[in-house]
Amino acid sequence: MVHKLQNQLETVVNFCWSSFYRKLVAHSFIPLPTSLNGERKKAAILRIAIGIVAWVRTLEVLWGEWVIQGGELLPHALLSVVIVGLLTCFIIGFMTAPTTVLLILLYRHFELKSATFTLGTDIFVNYLLLSLFVSSGAHYSLDGYLEKRCKWISKLNQAFLLIRTPRSLRAVYFLFFAYYALMSFSAILMHVTDDYWWSFISVKVALVNSYLCKYYAYFRLLDKDVPWLLGIISFLGVIFQGFFQMFMIPLIYFRWGSFYVKWHGVLFFVISLFFLNLSYLPWIELGLWGLIFFPWKEKSPKASDAFPGGGQENLWQKVLLTGTLLIYFLVLFPYMLASGLLYGKTYRRLTDAYWLQRSLELMTNRVSIWLAAHLGAVPPNVFNSQDLQMGECFFVLYRKDAQNKETMVPLVGQEGERLNYENFDFLFFMNHNSDVFYFGTTLIYRRAAQAISNEQWVSWHTQGLGWKLIERVISIDTGRAKALGSEVPKQYKVVLYRNASARSLKLWEYCPEAYVNHPAMELSIEVSEKETKLLNYRLLDSKLKNLN
Repeated sequence: MVHKLQNQLETVVNFCWSSFYRKLVAHSFIPLPTSLNGERKKAAILRIAIGIVAWVRTLEVLWGEWVIQGGELLPHALLSVVIVGLLTCFIIGFMTAPTTVLLILLYRHFELKSATFTLGTDIFVNYLLLSLFVSSGAHYSLDGYLEKRCKWISKLNQAFLLIRTPRSLRAVYFLFFAYYALMSFSAILMHVTDDYWWSFISVKVALVNSYLCKYYAYFRLLDKDVPWLLGIISFLGVIFQGFFQMFMIPLIYFRWGSFYVKWHGVLFFVISLFFLNLSYLPWIELGLWGLIFFPWKEKSPKASDAFPGGGQENLWQKVLLTGTLLIYFLVLFPYMLASGLLYGKTYRRLTDAYWLQRSLELMTNRVSIWLAAHLGAVPPNVFNSQDLQMGECFFVLYRKDAQNKETMVPLVGQEGERLNYENFDFLFFMNHNSDVFYFGTTLIYRRAAQAISNEQWVSWHTQGLGWKLIERVISIDTGRAKALGSEVPKQYKVVLYRNASARSLKLWEYCPEAYVNHPAMELSIEVSEKETKLLNYRLLDSKLKNLN
C-alpha cells in the first residue's frame, strides 16, 4: 500500500515538474547551466560576498539598537546573537544548508523586532532559498573541508544536495526569475495610479531629492544648466524601467528580450547601488541576478558533469522542488498580482466589476498573506508619491554645549541629505550607518510629515508622532554618548524645514523655488536622566504664525 502511494506521488510530482519545464522553462532564454559543479562554485563565491554584506548590515542594525538603548542589553539579545552566528556560519560555509534554512525562518523575525524590515530583506530571503537549492556550501566552505573527515557532515551535505541535473537547476532559476519579475510587475501596477509616473518625472524627482540620491547636488546643477537633458534622462528612464518591470516574463522568451532583461537589470542595480540610497537592497539584487543570468564557464564543460551525488533527484527532493513550485505559482504569484491591483484600487482602471474586486480579495487571504510575509513576496510600494516627496519635510538636530555652542548631529544635513553618523560607508548603504536610524526613524518621519496640515503642524511636533520621532533621534545621540562613556549633551535645538521640491518640479523646465528650504519651526529641548523635555518652540513660517 505504501509503495503504491509512493509510486502515485512520484507520478504526480514528475508530471508537475516536467510540465512546468516543457511549457514554461524550455522555451525561455534562461541560461541552461553547462556545469553543475561550476554553478556551485559561483554560488559559493556569491554566498561569501552577499553573506558579508548581510553580516555588516546586521551588525549596523544591532549597533543602532545598542546606541538607542544607551549601551544596555538589547531586549532580543539572544535572537541577535543567533542571527550574527548564523550569518557567520553562512559566510564560512559551516553546516551551510541548515544554517540557510534557519536564516530564512528567523531573519524576518529579527527585522520585525528591530523595526527594520525592508524590500531588501524580501529579496534576501528568496536569495537564501535559491542558494539552498544550488548548494552554495559545496565549495569554498568549511563543509567542503570537513566532508572527507566527518561522516555526518558528508551525510548532511548529501541530504541537502537538492539539485542533481542541469534541467532542474534551470527550472529553479526560472522560478526565482519569475518571482522577481512578478514582484516588479506588482510594483508597476502601483505606479499606474501615481501622477509622477504618468508625467514621466519620477526619475528626475528621485535624482534631485537630497534624501533619496547621494549626488543630488550634481543633478540639481544639471537641472539648472541643461534642464532638457535631465528631462530626457527622466523620460527615457521611466519608459525603459516601466518596460522592464512590466514585460520581464514575456521578454525572456526572446533572445533580444532576454539580453535586455539581463543587462537592464544589471544597469538598474548598479545605478541603485551608487546613486540611490537604498541600504543593502542593490547588493542582494546583484547576487540574485548573478545566480540566474551569469552561468559559470569551465574549461571542459559537460551538461551532465560528474559531481558528488550526481544523477536524478530522489522522491523527497522532487517533492520539495515541486512543493516550492506550487507554493509560488498557486499562492505567492496570485497574491502579488492581486495586491498590486487592489492597492489604490488599480483594478478600477480595468473595470468596476464587483466580481473582480471579490476575486482579488480572495487571493489575498490569511494563508497567502502569511506565506507572502515569510517568503518575501510582498509587493513593493516604492518610488511612488510618498517616497518621492520625502525631501519636502525634514529636521536638523543640533547639540548644545555648556557655552551654548551648537554642533550639528550628523544624521541629516541642512539640505535634508542623509549623513553617515560614524562617517564611513564603504558598502554604499547611505543609511546613517544603521537601518535603525534610517527605516526606523528618519524614513518614518519623512513619510508621515507629508500628510500633516498647517493646522496640525505644531501639535504633531510637540505632542504627536513627530515629537516622538524627534525624541528618538535625540536618544540616538545621547545613547551613543552613554554607550561610549562620553559626556551626555543636556540641550538640543531642532530646526524643521519644508519645501515643495517634488510637487513644484517640471519635466523640461528649471524651477529654482523647488530647491529652497523654508525654516518652519524651531524647538529648544532639554535632556535629563528622567525625560526629554520641550522647553519652548518658535514658529518661523508665516503660514504657521497666522494659524497660531
